[in-house]
Amino acid sequence: MKNPVTPRILAFSSPGCAPCRAMKPVLERLSAQYGDGVEVVHIDTWADPDAAARYHVTSVPTLLGVVGESVVAQQIGYAGEARVEAFFQQLA
Repeated sequence: MKNPVTPRILAFSSPGCAPCRAMKPVLERLSAQYGDGVEVVHIDTWADPDAAARYHVTSVPTLLGVVGESVVAQQIGYAGEARVEAFFQQLA
């Protein structure tokens, strides 16, 4: 993590999830666009089930907006690029 006060998006996904694969390039593009303003952390729920359990993630894709140690926003599912961009704007 770069800075403890930098907003983070925890992007929970799994390898077998088609919507997760569709959302990944959108997250990468927006991460580059927002630079240091929002950090994206990709979490594979199969490889790290403890992280999913810690944040009560039960389906993928799930995005959690985290500031410090607090979850301030949540998006479950992938409904297109505009919705993901709105999620970034909410945290920036």
